[in-house]
Amino acid sequence: MSFVTIVLILVTVLYNIQPIQSQSCELYIDVTTGNDTADCKSIQTPCKSLKGIYSHLCDNSIVYISEGSYKGIDNRLTIDIKEKQVQFKNLTQGQVIFDAENQGTIVTIDSGDVLLEGITFMNGNFSNGGCLSISQKIFPTTQITNCDFINCNSDTSGGAIYTENEIMISYSRFQNCRAVNGGAIMTYNANISIANSLFKNNIASASGGAISITGVNSIAYVNTSVFSENTASQGGALKCLLDVSLNVYDTDFILNTAYINGGALMVEQASNNSILILNNVKFANNNASNNGGGFFFNGSNYYSIQQFYDINVQNNTAGNGGGFYQFLFNGTLLFDKFQFMNNPGGEWECNSLYTALVSISNSTFTYSNNSTLNCPFTTYAGNCSGLFSQCIVNQTVPGCYNCSAQNCAVYGGNQTYCFSQPMTSTQCICYVAPNQPLSLVFIISVSALAVLGFIVIFAICRATKSKHHRYNPIK
Repeated sequence: MSFVTIVLILVTVLYNIQPIQSQSCELYIDVTTGNDTADCKSIQTPCKSLKGIYSHLCDNSIVYISEGSYKGIDNRLTIDIKEKQVQFKNLTQGQVIFDAENQGTIVTIDSGDVLLEGITFMNGNFSNGGCLSISQKIFPTTQITNCDFINCNSDTSGGAIYTENEIMISYSRFQNCRAVNGGAIMTYNANISIANSLFKNNIASASGGAISITGVNSIAYVNTSVFSENTASQGGALKCLLDVSLNVYDTDFILNTAYINGGALMVEQASNNSILILNNVKFANNNASNNGGGFFFNGSNYYSIQQFYDINVQNNTAGNGGGFYQFLFNGTLLFDKFQFMNNPGGEWECNSLYTALVSISNSTFTYSNNSTLNCPFTTYAGNCSGLFSQCIVNQTVPGCYNCSAQNCAVYGGNQTYCFSQPMTSTQCICYVAPNQPLSLVFIISVSALAVLGFIVIFAICRATKSKHHRYNPIK
């Protein structure tokens, strides 16, 4: 057989091979009418439990669940389906409840692409992830939408959810969940995205009353959500060990409590060049016993980039930094459209050991008699530099420091307080105008001194030369 003939045969065989089609199927569960010996393939022949449908899962399964309360060991499922996809959906939009009765977690995902939609998970109790435990460390992403997690508990991490893989959560509610770390959710080395969700009355005895984010190479997005009445020792609502980036948009932190630091939000930096972005975020009525009633940041020994846009900080309390408390080792801070109002314990405190480049614009600081405002912030241990702004004080209050100058420069570990009016009224408003880099000020100042020095020296030299000059007839 010639070589050409062999090639033609191979081409013909390959041409006629049909691609393998991924198998799709719809499965049904009904706690009232179902039977686990049924084929589960129609609404007329549903299975009764999660265990019943597991052997029927195909490459791409959609499991429709009828209204009802699902309990018992047959409704606690471990999913290990490799590259397969499975979607668990509410069939009728009635209430679908999986109740673990404090006997373990409800769903464990070891592998597979899983979506949970329109389901209530409650009374789970497990070491990692009281109601949902995700141990897979490879793609794909677990998706949760329009779900409720209620009274889920863990004796270690993630009262409702513990995950080591990427997770996306939307339009969901987490209430009355408890854990040591992450009262509702804990992520470890995993990306997380949260949108349009509510976290209320969750408790962590250690960190992250609602959410604890830790590990390396993780990115977190929180958008259009509410954190209310959550409690922890550190980070009343959210505690983040920042390795890559934390991004929070259009979100409210209200009435959260920390027994130590970070009444609403606590961030500890874990690597250089990490990024923290808050945009259109409200911190109101949060409390920390020690530092940062609204927000606490610990930069450790790393360089960080922090950007804050359109932030409202009001009526938060703490021993230090009732509004914000930031320990910045080295990095860049950008503030735009900031409003600090009535945060006892100090509107904002910033402590830095090395150079911190700070830019503040379009921001208002308003405070009452039991607040302090160091305009625009304080430094204790070192050097919060790079700031040259103008503070325009319309009113002052007893306890404010008075100075005649309106230019407020903070550098070299010094504190400067700028108030231009007598201390008479009951409220003080400080507007921080768009700033100029501190380096520019130094350049202008040094240049002016240099020119003046040159003029003085030149004048002295001329005077001396005139005094000792002799007539030269050869000229």
